[in-house]
Amino acid sequence: MSTYRDINVALSVALGADLSKSGLDKSPHQKATRSALYGHYVDQTLKHVSSASGQSVDTLRALIRKSVEKAKPNAYTRDVAFNDSGCLALLTEAGVEAGAKVCTALLGSRLFKKSGEEGTWRFSNQSVMDYFLAEWMNRSLSPDGVVQCERVTEMWRLFESNEVAGFLVGMENGGKCLPDVFMQLCVNGANFEDTLNLMDQGLSPGLNRVGVLSDVRERAKDKLSNRCFNRLTTGLKPGAQQSRGL
Repeated sequence: MSTYRDINVALSVALGADLSKSGLDKSPHQKATRSALYGHYVDQTLKHVSSASGQSVDTLRALIRKSVEKAKPNAYTRDVAFNDSGCLALLTEAGVEAGAKVCTALLGSRLFKKSGEEGTWRFSNQSVMDYFLAEWMNRSLSPDGVVQCERVTEMWRLFESNEVAGFLVGMENGGKCLPDVFMQLCVNGANFEDTLNLMDQGLSPGLNRVGVLSDVRERAKDKLSNRCFNRLTTGLKPGAQQSRGL
């Protein structure tokens, strides 16, 4: 993990983990990526909000996603503001009653913090913000149900808040566009060692990663002439960083 915020998230997930046999039986199916960790953290938080508000976790997640989309983010977006009126309007559109109670419970959760302006909230920290921006980008890569990896090039400036890329590669559509993500990180001036560490946290570990990277190299042979791209696809293999002393 790359920041103290990740440590706090990991501790929170661990403290709230279901350690029963039925819970442990599910663990092999969970992806050990940074995106998955924050996804568990968000779901765990929303379960508490669900109990307080009477709304399902899916409804609450959809409300956050729609709020982000209403803010009309673009490749330069680094922050999104939320307010009572916007939250209530979205719930009214969805036909949810007692909207004020729902908004109070959601915006009062640990996912958000009060902003300087009265009645305005923002995500609790930049990592949570970047997770939801990565989710938005992940959805934007498939506007018509078909993944369009060329859109990574159009939206590469989101990677200037580089945690977005780390989250994106652990998501469904982002994972299908790894050659494009790697290439944009390489050609737009990102520090190689920082990029290597970021992708190491973002990709699933073990044998699954070996297969993913082999597939990337096979699908993107034309990009292997780029030294950075070539080094990423070899340096991310399990054990490669340790053997190089990274």
